[in-house]
Amino acid sequence: MKRSIFLIITAVISALFGGMMFFLPDTMIEGYGSAPDLFSSFMMREIGVLILCSGVLNFLVRNNGDSKSLKAILIFNATYHVAMIPIVLLGVSQDVFMFDKSLGGLVAHIFIGIGSLIYLMKIKTSAS
Repeated sequence: MKRSIFLIITAVISALFGGMMFFLPDTMIEGYGSAPDLFSSFMMREIGVLILCSGVLNFLVRNNGDSKSLKAILIFNATYHVAMIPIVLLGVSQDVFMFDKSLGGLVAHIFIGIGSLIYLMKIKTSAS
C-alpha cells in the first residue's frame, strides 16, 4: 500500500473515532460496555480532540515526501498507537470495558501503530 493511502486511511479512522468521542462521548463510553459519568465524558471528549487532530495532521501530510517532519508524525503515530494496545488490554482485564466492544479500537491501534512503524523504517532523511 502506498504511504499516502495509509495516511488517508489513518486520517479517516482517526476522524471517525475522534469525532465520535468528541461529539458523542456517552455513546462511546456505553459502546465500550461502561457507564458514563461526568468525568469520563469529559475525558472522552479530551481524548477525542487529540485523536481528531492527529487525523487532520495525517491527512495534511499524506502527499509529503520523506522529511524530518513526516518522520516525527510517524513516530507520534507509532508511539501513541503501540502504547494504547496494552492500555486497552489492561482495561479489558480489569473489566473497565468489554473485549468484544473494544475490538474495533484495538484493531485500529494495531493497524496504525504497525503501519506507522513500517513507513517510519522506510523514510530517508539527511543526517543534518
